[in-house]
Amino acid sequence: MDPSFLGDLTPLDTYLYYEGPRCYSSKHDGRLFYCHQCDESLEYDSFFVREASPDELELLEENKITMRDFLVTACPLYVVQIGRSHFKVFQVEPSDFAEDHFPEQGAYLSWDG
Repeated sequence: MDPSFLGDLTPLDTYLYYEGPRCYSSKHDGRLFYCHQCDESLEYDSFFVREASPDELELLEENKITMRDFLVTACPLYVVQIGRSHFKVFQVEPSDFAEDHFPEQGAYLSWDG
């Protein structure tokens, strides 16, 4: 799949950072995306990525929807692999993944909200 519609997924707002952005928003050509790391390897990191409207991101930021629900209700949902010389995009179904690939049920973006 041609990844150009995503741009380079540069973080706009970073929600979780640990040795790099793990959960963040990105914007390209007027489109907003939510990126959530789901795996890492020596060659590349994998992120679930979904397009989101400003209102949808606001629901997530205000803890009105769990991170898990935000991802599994995405249509479409993508897995993006990002590495030094690696950038691949795959359209996926949430049911293609084991439960532990997603945030725990009941986990919100912010713990203090």
